[in-house]
Formats: sequence, C-alpha cells, structure tokens
Amino acid sequence: MITSSRRMLRLPSRRLLLIPALLVVAVVLTGLYVAGMPWAVTALDAFWEGVDHLGRYTELLWAVTTLSWVGVAWLFLRLHRLTQWNQLVLAALKAATDETEVIRTLGRSVLADLAHTRGIPRKDRAWASSMLAALTPPDHHDTAGPQEQQ
Repeated sequence: MITSSRRMLRLPSRRLLLIPALLVVAVVLTGLYVAGMPWAVTALDAFWEGVDHLGRYTELLWAVTTLSWVGVAWLFLRLHRLTQWNQLVLAALKAATDETEVIRTLGRSVLADLAHTRGIPRKDRAWASSMLAALTPPDHHDTAGPQEQQ
C-alpha cells in the first residue's frame, strides 16, 4: 500500500480504554471489599451469589461455553486465512517483479486471482488490484498515445 510520508494524526480509540478501565474497577472493588467497605461487601457478595445460582443451569452454561469456543475457532480460522492470503500476495508480488518473463506472467496471474478472493477485506483486494495494474505492462498493440486516442 502506498502511504504518505507524513504521519497521520490519529485520535485515541475509546475501545482501547475499555479493558484497562474494567481492570481498574475490578481492582478498586476488590480493594474496597478487602478493606471492609459495607457497600462494596454487599455488592460483591450479591454478585457472587448470583454467579452461584447460575450453577443450576448447567445446560445453559455448556451451550454458552460451546458457542464461545466456536466463535474463537472461527476467529482463528479467519486470521489464519488472512495470514495465508498475505503470504501469497507477497510471493505473487515477488514473482511479478522477477527477471524472467514467464515467472512475471505467472506472478501477475496469481495476483489477479488473489485480487478477487472472497472473504478478504475490500480494501486489501483493491490494493492487490492496484498493485496488479501497476505491475502490468501497457498493451503493445496500442501504439497511439493517450492524446491521439481522444
């Protein structure tokens, strides 16, 4: 991807602060519980009592656990597929810039196939298409210049 030489100023994401904020809240509540603050002791005792009552619904807990494992497996498979796609694109780009014409042609054809792969983000496919357009030589049969064609 072609990027500007200037660095873009990025605003901090609110999502990045969510996990540290939750950890701080948990640590503070635990500290207040240990210190014996009455409202913190009541709140945390009620919370853990509710968690204990969930133990009666083992079928529900097994279903939630199974769905969470399926979700994690799906995310890992998606990440693996994107990683393989990136490696294939790099190999195709290397082949498309090789010294041998046959290897360059094969590299461009593989890059064209990868630019139309389903399941890959649109921006990445557009980037692969633009790289293919940049690496494809102009048509030799077209002898007229750009101004003569108009």
